[in-house]
Amino acid sequence: MNFAVIDIIFFIIILITSVHGAIRGFLDEFFSKLAVIAGIFIGLV
Repeated sequence: MNFAVIDIIFFIIILITSVHGAIRGFLDEFFSKLAVIAGIFIGLV
């Protein structure tokens, strides 16, 4: 199976954007959970 140059370019673009989106989504979820936990901790202290 041979890939054309344009296929490889599109594959790299899709790969980069999907990894970026996954990391950004993970960080948003992580910091939202951390904010709740830190708020409860600060409230108890």
